[in-house]
Amino acid sequence: MRPPVGSKNMTNKMIFAKLNFFFPLLFLLLLYVFFSVSFFESCFDDAFISFRYTENLLAGKGFVYNEGEKVEGTTNFLWVLFLGAFSLLSGLDIETSALVLAFLLSSITVLISYYVSCQIFERVFPERANSNFKYFAAFFAIIILFGNANFLILSLSGLEVPLIHFFLALFLFLSIKNEKLFSRLVLFLLSLTRPEFVALLALNEIIEKDYTVRIRGLIFCTFAFFLIFGGRLLYFGDFFPNTFYAKTNAETSFSLGLREFLAFLKSGGWLCVFILIALLFQKEQLERKIFVFSLFYFLYIIILGRNSLGYFRFYIHLLPLISPFLILLFKFFYKFIPISLMIFIFLLSPISFHFFTDLGNPRESVNFMNFCWKKIGTWLNENTKKETTIALNPIGQIGFFSKRPILDMLGLIDRTIAKSPRTQSKTRIIGHEKSNSEYVLGRKPDIIILRGALFYPKPLTIKEMAGSDSPFRGDNELFRHPIFQKEYQLINIKMENLFFPFFLRKNSRDLVQLSNSETPIFESFTENSTNSQLLR
Repeated sequence: MRPPVGSKNMTNKMIFAKLNFFFPLLFLLLLYVFFSVSFFESCFDDAFISFRYTENLLAGKGFVYNEGEKVEGTTNFLWVLFLGAFSLLSGLDIETSALVLAFLLSSITVLISYYVSCQIFERVFPERANSNFKYFAAFFAIIILFGNANFLILSLSGLEVPLIHFFLALFLFLSIKNEKLFSRLVLFLLSLTRPEFVALLALNEIIEKDYTVRIRGLIFCTFAFFLIFGGRLLYFGDFFPNTFYAKTNAETSFSLGLREFLAFLKSGGWLCVFILIALLFQKEQLERKIFVFSLFYFLYIIILGRNSLGYFRFYIHLLPLISPFLILLFKFFYKFIPISLMIFIFLLSPISFHFFTDLGNPRESVNFMNFCWKKIGTWLNENTKKETTIALNPIGQIGFFSKRPILDMLGLIDRTIAKSPRTQSKTRIIGHEKSNSEYVLGRKPDIIILRGALFYPKPLTIKEMAGSDSPFRGDNELFRHPIFQKEYQLINIKMENLFFPFFLRKNSRDLVQLSNSETPIFESFTENSTNSQLLR
């Protein structure tokens, strides 16, 4: 029996509708794969701090950087747990697990954001709910993510950024579905990923219109706050992560934060501002929430000051929360410009093609630093005894690959230095102002690596190292300290036809194996000369 003609047409329409939905989505995912591979070079050095926490957690040593020292030197607690679980289940090493997990989370974020954009289109243009324009509009709303090169770089940086993007996209999806409880749980998980999102958890309930729902939400917030801050206090002994104390300054950085915000606008973030203006004129509660969330978060970042990592890291956090609402701009200009022309305009806009400005722009300096740090960390692992204590500034890759006890002279993983007074220095790096030379020397580290822990084309002398103005104030304090001059000597090790200088404690020579190195060169402060001798 032949099926009715109307039924066959309906089936064809459903098939075409699904194809129209999936084709742009597939194209988005392919774009993400292509540009992510194009931009990826290596994980960021800061990511290796979390990697070491993950490694120790899997080894049964607890959530610690140095064994036996309960200091929270990361601000991505849940990312460390996710990374550990994924590495354990997949059998992959931690660095590879971070990249694979980040890629999966970012891909899911694209899928969720695309779906949410389609839902927003139906709310904004109910008369065009079945139109193919819905899928094209959703496509260009999500292209904002790829329209910013910083998103692509950060998504595979090894940091917690992909997990934040995933939770924000999931929160938006659940909010559209009016799933109050699950959206709260997602914000709670987000707060465990980055501590500042605790404020969004509270804001979500404070601006809730329904009184009963608001009271339930505030009770949930109270429980969540107690769990987050109480748990941290019980395990680590502090209400906030140690990095909060290490990077907090008494001096405001508002002007630096404002400059970074203006730079973000110039690099393509201006479209986010237009979306926020469009959100301001919406009456729906979800749109109002997103506006309040975004405004609060932007102000928080500006007041916080410039992020030393770069890439507009904190601004990029909010892109999955804001980008689907690009649809609102279509509504705003709908009466004046046909929607097809609007799509064409957004396609040609600077934000859509911003990635072209950074293509072919290699980060030579970053690549060189990563090369140095990995080589130095590996050399220390192979040529020092396990009990060798190393004091240095950039602890990421060197700490991860060396597997040695680390004394962080910037205080990220050291409670004493983190709570020391902020030093004044014209050459300081934002968020890296803390130092305490008395405390460092009191710990008697076996090796001290000053400056940026890099390779140099020739052996450096003490005079050359002391004469250069280090960006880290603690380095300059150590050079002037009599105990450092008395107890330490400079050694230059040749690696990769370059030289790696570090200071070795005279009483710790038996901890370092130098016979495998090519003509190690040393110099003591007491010699006060440029003559170097072979270490014997």
